[in-house]
Amino acid sequence: MRTVTVYNFKELEPVAKLRAIEEVREELMEKEYYEAALWAADDCALFEPVHDEMTEILGNDYYEKNGNQFVFKNNRTNIGFDDYEIHIYEALEITNDKMFKKWLGIPDVLSGWIQYEIEEGASKTEIEFECTLLSSDPRYPAVATAIEKASAKFSNHMADILIRLENGVEDYFSDDNVEDRILEGEYEFDESGSTY
Repeated sequence: MRTVTVYNFKELEPVAKLRAIEEVREELMEKEYYEAALWAADDCALFEPVHDEMTEILGNDYYEKNGNQFVFKNNRTNIGFDDYEIHIYEALEITNDKMFKKWLGIPDVLSGWIQYEIEEGASKTEIEFECTLLSSDPRYPAVATAIEKASAKFSNHMADILIRLENGVEDYFSDDNVEDRILEGEYEFDESGSTY
């Protein structure tokens, strides 16, 4: 009869620990990818543009002026993402129309003639604009330019949010987090770091 020696993680050699982490990560990714996506999406600041950008555009006290809430509120409802797709229509709430338009780069003098609607596109959440001016109005070209720039800015921001979500999933399966899971669990390994 052959005797097999079983090790806990702390007893493994450094190279075996790396193998153990990789094997457990693969197991966790198979079983918990959905939980990792939920974990990545469970961030109240997930949709908000970076703080420096918001304070530069709206002032250092914009958060307080907006009732101590983000302009891009995350309601954490039906957030979907995968590769190049991001769908956050149901989760995204714009809490301050004026601040949002200012962030988009729409000048106050043109803001009244620009309406927007956030909607679900084929591969991502998108924004649609409507200009209430007639095309013959001399202000129309300025409004059309503002809309074009605002649309591009919103699209780029959706791409940034997707990167944040993907980074969150990567963090969930990072070496440090997997090691913590190993230490919390009842994993056993052979000398090479393969799981039993």
